Amino acid sequence: MLTDSGDSLWNESFIQQPEKTDHTPEEIQFMRDLLVFRHRDDISRAIFISTPHRGAKLAANPASQMAARLVKTPAFFIGLGKTLTQVLHRDEGAYRIDHTPCSIDTLSPSNPFVKAIDRLPIANGVRYHTITGDRGRGNSPNSSDGFVPYSSSHLEGASSELIVPSGHRAHRHPLGIREVLRIVRSHILAD
Repeated sequence: MLTDSGDSLWNESFIQQPEKTDHTPEEIQFMRDLLVFRHRDDISRAIFISTPHRGAKLAANPASQMAARLVKTPAFFIGLGKTLTQVLHRDEGAYRIDHTPCSIDTLSPSNPFVKAIDRLPIANGVRYHTITGDRGRGNSPNSSDGFVPYSSSHLEGASSELIVPSGHRAHRHPLGIREVLRIVRSHILAD
């Protein structure tokens, strides 16, 4: 919603450009809809709260991976996942998946999609802010909210950054709530 992908995600997933593959026009359009997008012009400010921009190691541990296999995927996404798997397996150099990805899979710091999305800059003209938790230990920038490390939630170029003494629910902490209100008020007054 805040970035422009261009062909970068396509290039991360496939060796050849879509027109040079043997995929059907429908498959190419399906992949373009997933991998090629523009930011929304109606968004001029964003607040990220405990956001794992670079993933969270917790998602890659064995217990989380087992849980990922138990996540029930909605039927609509199962069909999309099968199409995605078929398209990727027909391209020799394509990114490999062995099951329909779920939210846990897409939080792993080693996930190629997480890495590729992290390299996309936020669109010009969008101001963004970060609020992250520190579990009250006061050891930022080496801190974590218990799920997301500071190194994953921190964004260079943010208009403001607040570290609150909380776990992953920084949005419920009084300082987090106060910061959201401050940002919203300043946004309203700026317009």
